[in-house]
Amino acid sequence: MAKKLISIDDSKTGEAALPDAVNTALRSTYATQSELSASFRPAFKRQRRPAETVITNFQAGHGWSANGSGGTWDLNYTADAFVGTQCVRVTTAGTGVDANIQKYGFPAINLAAKEFVLPVKIVSGQTHLSRINVLIANNTFANSHTARVYEGVTANPQIIREGEWFPMRFTLADQQSTGGTPNLTAITDLRITVVDKGTGPVVVQLGKLAYYPHETAYPNGAVTLWFDDCIPAHRTFVAPYLAQYGFAACEAVICEAVDGTGMTLAQLRELQNLYGWEICSHSYTFASHTKGFDAMTAQEIAADVDASKTWFSERGFTTVDHFAYPRGMHNANSDTVLSRYFSTGRTTHTKPVNTMLVAEPMRMSCYLPTNTATLASVTQIIDRAYEHGAWLHLGFHDIVDSNASSSTQMLKSTFTGIIDYLATKGSRVVTVGAGWNAGL
Repeated sequence: MAKKLISIDDSKTGEAALPDAVNTALRSTYATQSELSASFRPAFKRQRRPAETVITNFQAGHGWSANGSGGTWDLNYTADAFVGTQCVRVTTAGTGVDANIQKYGFPAINLAAKEFVLPVKIVSGQTHLSRINVLIANNTFANSHTARVYEGVTANPQIIREGEWFPMRFTLADQQSTGGTPNLTAITDLRITVVDKGTGPVVVQLGKLAYYPHETAYPNGAVTLWFDDCIPAHRTFVAPYLAQYGFAACEAVICEAVDGTGMTLAQLRELQNLYGWEICSHSYTFASHTKGFDAMTAQEIAADVDASKTWFSERGFTTVDHFAYPRGMHNANSDTVLSRYFSTGRTTHTKPVNTMLVAEPMRMSCYLPTNTATLASVTQIIDRAYEHGAWLHLGFHDIVDSNASSSTQMLKSTFTGIIDYLATKGSRVVTVGAGWNAGL
């Protein structure tokens, strides 16, 4: 039987102290916080770092120039650096107009079947940031492909946090537009664009631009399907429907929901043992799920996770190594604590795809279609992930026959259309653990 958590005050002395025999008996049955936490370390290792080919480190003489009226660039900013002794820095004008740096006439670069990394620091004004794009082109920008590196949101969850260097990894599946038909095997022109929302200026620094080959395990990318909150329909309808195509998914569990408002424990075990689903943690209590891990102290988060890990272990779910943030909400505190227990943390950030080698394991993006999403809008993202070898996470809650009135509901007709399209497309559907393992 798994040990349960107990708090033992070892500081008491004299008559207030517990007898040694009592302490020994307690410790044979119960575990302290540190002992329990240590036993719940994630089983998976961190992914490897890819071998990058650097396009530019933005060091002296880099040859990039400013373009556009949307901001002021310091192309040789020496007060900070991601690599070397300098970076580039832009202060946008606060008018919603593009601020660009660009360089054209490179010797032809083969960027087909590649992933990219652009280290970014948002120095100030993050709530004003609309987007950061990278445009790759040839024929002096006549034929181009624009990828969205970062899309700003007004509040949590953020992928990048103000004041930190963050290695934004992206693929051409993050496509926003094309002009003409660029030859991806012979790219000669590059442009990076920073745009504010027109509500105020933002200060952004860029550290380098590099690329590396796609992961060979999934050359056409992969799709991970998430189902949150232990809703009974996940077992009674979703699992059998996925199984006809050999698909397995991830169930993000609120422990208190099991044998209560959610599915039964027997149904949850069937997801794992009969259908091959991966069981993931969402929270132990409804209160933690409602409050959000971004609003909890480190001690509160650790207590909730310790309780959930114990719950899983006692019921035979032994490899719960991935976490889905309640409501997608997280911060530096929650990331730090949860990284002691889990290999990854899934957010609800609007950037729909991840690279197979994840930029920050505790901030993986996931696209959650709402009740107003059309089949075409979802299949378009599936197509881009397939074409450019990206890792798409799709998240769902309740799947209903009719009257999908809540944003977390989806009609069965829309849902089955998505799954049928995945099967027809030939997209590789993997659990989060399988996708993560591909990068080890």
